Amino acid sequence: MLPLHMAWKNFAGDVVYRGGDFLTDAWLYRELIEGVVHPGGYSDISTVVLQNVAQLRKMEIERRQGRMDGPAEKLMNVRLYLASDPDSLELLTSIWPVQGGGVEISFDQGISWKRFTREYGNVNDPSTWILLPGSAVSQGAPDGELDPFPPFNRATLQLRLKLPSSSYRYGLFTYTLGVDCDVL
Repeated sequence: MLPLHMAWKNFAGDVVYRGGDFLTDAWLYRELIEGVVHPGGYSDISTVVLQNVAQLRKMEIERRQGRMDGPAEKLMNVRLYLASDPDSLELLTSIWPVQGGGVEISFDQGISWKRFTREYGNVNDPSTWILLPGSAVSQGAPDGELDPFPPFNRATLQLRLKLPSSSYRYGLFTYTLGVDCDVL
C-alpha cells in the first residue's frame, strides 16, 4: 500500500518528481536536478507536498470491489529524515553543516530554515527524526498528523541546498527526504 504522495516542484512550479501513484500502486521516479550551485550559494527551493491519500486510495479500491466500509485512515507520528548513500550522508549531515552548508528544510514557506545534521533528521538515528509540524499542514493542525480529508491531509514544505564557501568536495550528491509514520 502506498499511503504517501510526494510531489517535488521545480522553480517554475512544474512537478518533476512524484513519490507514489495510489491508483496504480506504483512508485514513480523522475530525476530532480538542482543545477549548479556556486560556493557559498543556495540551490533553487524545491517545494515538497506530503499528502495523505490513503482514504482516497481506499475508497477507489472499495469502489472497484463494490463495497464501501471501514474507517478513514489517519497518518500519525509523521516524521521526516534525510537519507543518502553513506558518503554523501556524511558530507551533507556532518562535514558541510560545520562549514556552513548542507540541506535545509522549511515548514513555514521559507520564513525560517533548519539544516539537517547528525542530530536533526539523521536516517541512522530515529530519535532525531523530525516530527511534522502541524503548521506545515494548516493553522491549528496537530503536530505529526495528516488526516484523511482536506484541509488537514496535506503538508507543504521546502528544501534547499547551501554549498559551503570553504568546501573542497563538489559533485553530484543525491539525497532523499524519507518519511515514517503510523497508519490508523
